[in-house]
Amino acid sequence: MLTTKSRTHVRPELSLLLRSLGSRLAQARQAIDPARLDQILAQPHLSEYEPRQAVHGLDRCEAARHRYQQRLLARTILQDHHYEREEMAADCEEIFAAIAGENPVAAAVPLPRVDFRTISPEAFHENYVRRPHPVVIENVGHDASSYHLDALVERYGDDIVPMMRIDTGENYEGPLAELLEGKSYLANSDRLFVDHPELEQNLYSSSFAPYTKMTRISSQLFISNGGAGSPSHFGKIANTFYQLEGVKVWSLVDPAFLYLVYPLLLPGDAVTALHWQDESDHERCPLFRFCPRYEAVLQPGDVLWNPYYWFHSVKNRTKRSVAVADRWFGVPGKDFLSPAPLYDFASTLCPQSVDVDTYVQWMQIQQSVTKRKIPWYERVSHGRRYRAFDSAYNAAAFGLQPPDLSRGVFNHD
Repeated sequence: MLTTKSRTHVRPELSLLLRSLGSRLAQARQAIDPARLDQILAQPHLSEYEPRQAVHGLDRCEAARHRYQQRLLARTILQDHHYEREEMAADCEEIFAAIAGENPVAAAVPLPRVDFRTISPEAFHENYVRRPHPVVIENVGHDASSYHLDALVERYGDDIVPMMRIDTGENYEGPLAELLEGKSYLANSDRLFVDHPELEQNLYSSSFAPYTKMTRISSQLFISNGGAGSPSHFGKIANTFYQLEGVKVWSLVDPAFLYLVYPLLLPGDAVTALHWQDESDHERCPLFRFCPRYEAVLQPGDVLWNPYYWFHSVKNRTKRSVAVADRWFGVPGKDFLSPAPLYDFASTLCPQSVDVDTYVQWMQIQQSVTKRKIPWYERVSHGRRYRAFDSAYNAAAFGLQPPDLSRGVFNHD
């Protein structure tokens, strides 16, 4: 049981907050190894996870990083992303002063690639799952051409799917064939896979189970015929991302460097003050100048392993793009070394987290039931996330520009 003594290292107002949320501590104990709770509360910046890239000078700003993480913990639990805004800005300035003279401006390096024909499940799991790290998987063997947009429309063009208009951000439902007009974007939708299970047969989805040792909960389709992309974010899930038509460019940042990307941590995912995680963010987000990152150019046939919590942005290099994400659910700290123990704990305590937790549990039990019976998830993943991608609001939360407090980060409508 978590005792008052174990909270003595936590700042007083945060300790009061945690006591007031005592009813959720039991839920946290189920989500995280109980032996880790005291460590997370006292030293939330510490983790057994070690990043494979380095930032120099961090020893000179350890106190500032610790304060930053404590405040981020409070923000996440409260879902008040302007909590101690001036103090957070001061922490960022102190971190910048410590690392600016120790590091060159970071440039993206190519993401590693592996050959599916030669890497063993054991080697893959150890190097990329247990110690979470993204990697591009080549030669998986699936036939990407059967998932081209023209082929999908020929077979399923009259099927009704959730879409978003690229120019206005409006969410609506319409026939799949409308995507040929290039005015709409389909994302995070498993509607076709639920209605047409044969779509999964050619993806080798089940072949990855020995490699991930996680539970696959859904397959979701992404289709753009107008050059859409996804600004910087992460998900509370892992995925194998099949690039099937067109070319996408991914930028990926290790969650160990979250203090360099100005994050807003939500119950089921996170957004940042960045746009595309590239040089265009340097002026507005100065700490990101020194943030290590990877870049992956995905061609048809490539599969990207994207672990829990890795920040990523995605651009379409071609106007048309079709991809599928298989979602894998695991338990942080049990199935893999968590790179974000603070987030594991805080997102469990956050009152809004019950929606995501309930969804995951429900999907594990009832794989075959359509999303129409739980429309919340499609509305959230298709709508809330894009409203949360307001970099102006996110930047204001870290003192990078004046806040507009009349605007919310997200809602469930």
